[in-house]
Formats: sequence, structure tokens, C-alpha cells
Amino acid sequence: MWISFRCYQPQQAFFFSLACLLAVATGAHADETIPAAQPTTRDASPDHQVVLRISGAMLNGMLDNKEIDRPIDIREDILGTAIQGKGRVVGHTHVNLVESGDAAKFVIHFHGEVHSRTTGYHGPAIIYSRAVTKFSASKLVVFKPGEGFVGQPTKVKATTASTLEGIASTRSGWLGRIVRRRAAQREAELRPQVTEIARRRAEQRIALGFEKTSEVRLAKLNKNLDNRSLAMVGLRTDSQGEANFTCCTTPRHLHIATKNCAGAATIELPDHHIVENVTCPIELWVHDSLVGERLSAGIDMLTTHLGSSDLVTTIAAAAEVLRGNSHPMHEHSTDSTSPLRVQKAGKWRVVQVAMPAAEVTSVVKAMQTQPTKTAKPVLATVAEKAAQIVAQQRDKVETSTATPPAPQPRTWTSGKYTADAEFVALEAGIVRLRRPSGVNTTIPLAKLSPNDQQWITSRLAQQ
Repeated sequence: MWISFRCYQPQQAFFFSLACLLAVATGAHADETIPAAQPTTRDASPDHQVVLRISGAMLNGMLDNKEIDRPIDIREDILGTAIQGKGRVVGHTHVNLVESGDAAKFVIHFHGEVHSRTTGYHGPAIIYSRAVTKFSASKLVVFKPGEGFVGQPTKVKATTASTLEGIASTRSGWLGRIVRRRAAQREAELRPQVTEIARRRAEQRIALGFEKTSEVRLAKLNKNLDNRSLAMVGLRTDSQGEANFTCCTTPRHLHIATKNCAGAATIELPDHHIVENVTCPIELWVHDSLVGERLSAGIDMLTTHLGSSDLVTTIAAAAEVLRGNSHPMHEHSTDSTSPLRVQKAGKWRVVQVAMPAAEVTSVVKAMQTQPTKTAKPVLATVAEKAAQIVAQQRDKVETSTATPPAPQPRTWTSGKYTADAEFVALEAGIVRLRRPSGVNTTIPLAKLSPNDQQWITSRLAQQ
């Protein structure tokens, strides 16, 4: 069976679910020994009966990868010249999976540029310059039993190009001219050395900042992973301390699978057709040979622990499938608009929650800022609970698309003047607005700045 988990609930709930499922599915105990591999027969179960797959898109969302654009202050000393100025870092981060037959690993990339404009002071000489540093930073992350996702040292490559914008002097007259001439000669001689020093320092600053940011993200990811629960509940070891699961990475997914014998083979899943432009962020594959009372009991336990949440929708559907119902909820058939799909891939039973690839990251980010929902009453059956959750989600979507945004205060600009106001209406090129003091007034739209005109026109058109 293949269960695809929806991305709307906290990741910690999902990983707790995974731990419980693995514990029930494998039936492992701390003092159990993994049996030796048996000769393979046609009807024998595979070496891996439970396989977790995490997509690269899901990892990008969980690690909160986004565009970066922030200002920086520059203050340093290079070869006796005091340099100060302003700069801006512009870049973006993303995750790439690294193919591996024996490990679950990925690389966090950070690409961008640093633009700066500085002023250098060396004696009576004043040097104005600008520089552009293009950089590429990366960090390899590997999943380790008992530790979670662990990052390797950051690697950074950067190139810097600087341009002299001018030279001035604190002296005037002929003495000032001499200072400027000598400063120009010295700047030309030392520019390669200064540029190299600036490049190395930029690499160090980028590596330090990226290291801190990556560690925070991995700590959050591992907190959601809840390694202690995984180690204590699901991912147990045999008497020799060997973990009873194995990992691998494909171009699209991380795989973490249980092992039901020593020396298990490489993780292999049957090819299956996925609807075009639809992705399943997290998938749990369970082989038919494992479907039985233990796994059904484990899924029922998950619904009890997690209560009413989006995860219950998937777990409920899985529980119904394991009880022999291939269509757990009639409104969740294989219709292209349905969030739940029930399928079968060879001897693997499938329950799929489909989601467009473009929504995965935004949904995870929105999930992290959602207010805590109030508890829902426990329904009589798991299927009724799942149906109620889906209906509530659809109602929320319809309500959000039907309710227009209310007017918002904005600081507007007219020539060299600015003021705060709440825009009320746009009538024949005249904007009616309300000042914070409560006074209502008007102003011709043409007198406002182009940005204000565009904002007001689009905003008031929605009302």
C-alpha cells in the first residue's frame, strides 16, 4: 500500500505517525534479532515491506527555502585602509537530492550576489569604489540513525570584481592633486591584492552566515522528525546494534525502508503512473504481504493519537483500504479534482493524496504560521471524521475566494509630499480617502506617484 500524506499538518505529527506505523509493521523489539535472508521464491515478500519516500519538493518546503534580499553594513580594514559602506545580499536557496544506493542525502545550495559601494580612508586620500561578489555555497546533509539529518561542512566559492569610482583628498590645492595622483597609482598597484583579500573575507562571511542558517533549519527539521521517537518506537536495532532499516536516494525522492532480513537488497519499487503536474510530497509504500491485523491496529492507533487533523483523512482512508474497501469514501474516487486517490501498483496497495507541485512549498510555509485549531468532537467512525475534514477545507477555500479584501491604510506620495490615508473609492479619476484623523478628502489620481496609482487602481477594483 502507498499512503501519500497531505502537507497541511505539522510535520511532527507525521513523523510520529511514521514511527508508530514502522513499529506495528515490523513488529520489532529491542532484543529481537533480524533473521537471516531466506531463499527468494516467487511468492516471497520483498526485503523491504515498508518504504517511506520524501520528495525533493517537500524538503524544499520543510526547509523554508526562499529568496533572500537584505542590506548589510561594511566596516573593515584592508592593507591599512579603513573601509566602510553599504551593501546588499541577493540570492536564493534550494535543495537538490544526491543519488545514492545506501544513504538518504541531499545538498542545500545558496547562490547569489553581494553588491557593495564603499569609501576607503588612507591618510589624506579618500577612495570611492564599488564591487560585485558572485557566490555559490553548498552543504551536504546525510540522514544518520539516531542523529537525524546531519550537515557536513559548508563549501563556498566566490568571485569578486571591483571598480574604482573616484579618488578625493582632504587636502586642497596642489598638495591635494599630489595626494590624488599617488593614491591612484597605489590603488592600481594593489587592486588585485585588495580584491583577493575582499573575496576571501566575503567567502568567510557567507560560509558563517549560511552555516548558522542551515543549522537552524536542520534543527527544526530534526525536531519535527523526533529522532527519539523514531529510534525508540520504529527504527529499532538487532542484538548486534544494526539498524533494521536502510536508505537510498533517487533523483526525485529520499527512501527510508525497513528490512525484514539481514543483507537486504537495494530498495526497489514498481514503476507507476502519476498524473501529470501532480506530486505526492510524502509517500508510504506497504507491501500486500504485510497487510493484516497488526497494521490495521497500528493505523487505528494513529487516528486515536492524532485526533482530528488532515493527517486523519489519509490514515482513515488507509484503514478502510486495509479492511478491504478499495474506495474508502465515495467522494474521494479517482476523479482528477479529488485530493484522495486509491490505486494499486503491482503488489503494493496505494492511497494517494495528490497536490500540484507548485503548491507544496507554499502550503508548508502557510502551515507553519497557521493558528492552532480548536479540537473537533470525535466522530463515530473514522470515515465520517475524514469526510468532515475535507468538507471543512473546501468551505474554507470557497470562503477565501468569495470574500474581497478590505481597504488598507497606505502612505501615499504626491510630488515631494507624503501622507497616511485609507483609500475609500476611485470615481472618475478622483480618489476619495480618509485621513487617520477621520477627515474625508479627495485627490486627483494623476497627482499621485505611479506606484500609488497602480496600487490604488488594483486595490479599489477588488472592492
